[in-house]
Amino acid sequence: MNLANYSTREFVDGLAAAVCEFGFTKGPITHEALANPLVRLGTGPEIPGSTYWTDGLKKDEYACKLLGLRIVKDFKDMPPSFRKGVTNADIPKVTMLCGAFSFGMRIMKALVPSAVYTEHADTMEKKYLLKYLDVDLEEEVRKAVEPWSLECVAEFRTILTKITNDEQLKRRARDEELASRVDQVTFEQAVEQLKNDQDAVEAWTKAQQGFNRNRQAVERTYVRNRYTKGLKKCEEFSDKRLRLVFIGSEEHAATQEFAVSKTKQIVDLPDKSGDQYHVWYYV
Repeated sequence: MNLANYSTREFVDGLAAAVCEFGFTKGPITHEALANPLVRLGTGPEIPGSTYWTDGLKKDEYACKLLGLRIVKDFKDMPPSFRKGVTNADIPKVTMLCGAFSFGMRIMKALVPSAVYTEHADTMEKKYLLKYLDVDLEEEVRKAVEPWSLECVAEFRTILTKITNDEQLKRRARDEELASRVDQVTFEQAVEQLKNDQDAVEAWTKAQQGFNRNRQAVERTYVRNRYTKGLKKCEEFSDKRLRLVFIGSEEHAATQEFAVSKTKQIVDLPDKSGDQYHVWYYV
C-alpha cells in the first residue's frame, strides 16, 4: 500500500532494483518495515513539544529519494554474510536521520547563494549516505533547538563558515573600494574648493589693488588740492598782510627780522651797504 500510494517513483524504483539484485526475502528492507507509516511521503517522527521540528522532519520527495538510497547503500556496504535488511524497529531512526538531513539541506539552501548550494549539494548527499552526519543529526534532533542554525553539524558548519568568510572578504573589499572612492571624491572636492578659494582670493586681490589705486589717487588729489588751496591762501595772506615795499635800491632784501606792532608803522632797517628801506606792515 505504501509503495503504491504514498511513495515517490524514485523510492520505488530504487527498492525494485535492489530486489532484482538480492531478492525480496533477503533484500534491504522487510515487508513489515515497508508497511510502516513513517515510510510514507509527508510523514516523519513526532518531536514532543516542538511543532518546528515535527514539521521540519516530515519527508518531501527529496527525502524519500534519499531514504531509498540510504537503505540500499547500507545493505550493500555490509559484508554479504552479515547483511540484514531494515526492520520495522529500525524505521524510526532511519526516517528521522533522513528527515533531519533533508531539513538541514532546506535550511542551508535558504542561507547560502544558489550557486554555492548546487556546488555542495552532491558532496553533502554523499556524506549523508556514508553516515558521516548521523551522530550530529541525531544529537540535533534530540536537542530540538529552535531555530536550527546548523552550526553544530560539522559539515554544514564548514560550508557556512566558508560562505561567511567569503562574504566578509567581499564585504571588506567592497568597503575598501567604497572608502577609496570616497577618498577620491573628497580629494577632488578639496581640490575644487581650493581652486574656488584661489579664484576668490585673486578676485579680492585685484579688487583690493583697484581700491588702493583709487584711494591713492584720491589722496594725491586731496593733497594736491590742499597744497594748492593752502598756497593760494598764503599768497592772499601775504598780499594783504605781509607786502614788502622797498624804498631805495631794489637789489637788496631784508636780512633781519622785525617786531610786529599793533599799529601801522614804518620801520627803517639798515642794510650792510648803508642803504635804508622801509617795511609797511599791518596787524
